[in-house]
Amino acid sequence: MSQLVVLVSIAALSLARAAPEGDAWPLALAGMALAHAVLWARTRLLLRRVDRGDLFALRSADLWAEGVRLADLALFVYALLSGGWLSAARSLAGDLVLVDDVIALAPIVLALAGVWWTQEPVARRVREAMFMRELDAGGPIYPSASRPAWVWFQMRHQALFLLVPLALISAWSESVERFWPGEPGLSLDATRLAGALALLAVTPAIIVRVWSTVPLARGPLLEHLRSLARAQRVRVGSVRVWRTHGSLANAAVLGVLPRPRYLVISDLLLESLNADEVDAVVRHEFAHLRKRHMAWLGVIVASSACVAVLLATLAERAMPALASPDSGEVLRDPATLAGAIDLGLVVLTGVLVFGAFMLASRTFEWQADAFAASSASRDAGSAVVRPEDAHVVAHTLGRIAHLNGVSSRRPSWRHGSIGLRQRRLGDLAGLPLGGLPIDRRARVIAWGGLAVGLASLAGVLLLGA
Repeated sequence: MSQLVVLVSIAALSLARAAPEGDAWPLALAGMALAHAVLWARTRLLLRRVDRGDLFALRSADLWAEGVRLADLALFVYALLSGGWLSAARSLAGDLVLVDDVIALAPIVLALAGVWWTQEPVARRVREAMFMRELDAGGPIYPSASRPAWVWFQMRHQALFLLVPLALISAWSESVERFWPGEPGLSLDATRLAGALALLAVTPAIIVRVWSTVPLARGPLLEHLRSLARAQRVRVGSVRVWRTHGSLANAAVLGVLPRPRYLVISDLLLESLNADEVDAVVRHEFAHLRKRHMAWLGVIVASSACVAVLLATLAERAMPALASPDSGEVLRDPATLAGAIDLGLVVLTGVLVFGAFMLASRTFEWQADAFAASSASRDAGSAVVRPEDAHVVAHTLGRIAHLNGVSSRRPSWRHGSIGLRQRRLGDLAGLPLGGLPIDRRARVIAWGGLAVGLASLAGVLLLGA
């Protein structure tokens, strides 16, 4: 959820540059502060229930935190698009490159930090329970981080890894536009795009530094992972250990280009999973590269944005008819009508982009799970998905949820619940490798999304002609 908050906030900041002036931003920011006061008070009450043994209060605390994050996001977007917050930020710092944007984004970043600060006692109780469990089981034990250190860890791993690269791209684009020596035109746009693409290419190198990672030491594990990458026809520049001090069991592949491209595996995952389970995690991550999921997610988002632009164009064409004398009193006011349409289009765009991204992300995640099982079966010489390979992947998902202190029933807007993914893996056993249903579904979503986007773009061009 935190990553979604960051992305939507940055998108709202971009739209705010063309938003009308307003003066309601103090009320919106005050609303954010009030929401945090309520969250703090409610979390203290829930912690008392937790200390009395009510484990359902832990889930309630998570739900309250998610609700406040959504309230923060709604109020912050309102402050930007209707409340005049960007103009107020610029009045504080001037229209300096990046500085005004940093000040404008400060409330939502502080709001995220405030939620993590309030939730740290909840997370600490979970860590303490897991500490005793791992101690009894002989698992790895890590010292507990202080409250500021825990909040800083969350900030780095859930917000700054997005904010830092996007800030650099924004600073480049704004600097080129401001200091361009000639007339604005194609050369300016090409320069801005080239710089942005170059920064995107080195973003993985930035992320592994925002996160705390170190190269995996030479040895049998490194050689095995490189051998697995060659067998799956995946090029990885560096394998790195993600130093989370035992607070996170996760892995990721960063980078579209082979160099720089990083396979990142957390310390807790490496120290807690056996060899087959680590293989399952790495095969899952390689699937995202083999199936080009990041590129297709970009296509899906761009296509949903094209649909929104087409709807905006149709709304603009329909405005004269809606503002005719036959319409009601409100619709005869052009300013009111335009404002209502703009607000509706912003909401519709958000719904379209979020819905399309969620659908594609879940499908691609399930396809990666299926690839992890099917590729292991293929390497074993089988023509079908072997039950034992599907079981290993499903069991690994359960282990990761267990290590992260997450219930298998807990929903995830991007991936679906762990339990659902495990059931889908169980349904793969015995299916032929060449015709998995999830592969067909992923192709339909990917190519269908592209077709819808191209059709919408064509409609925009025709209406604008």
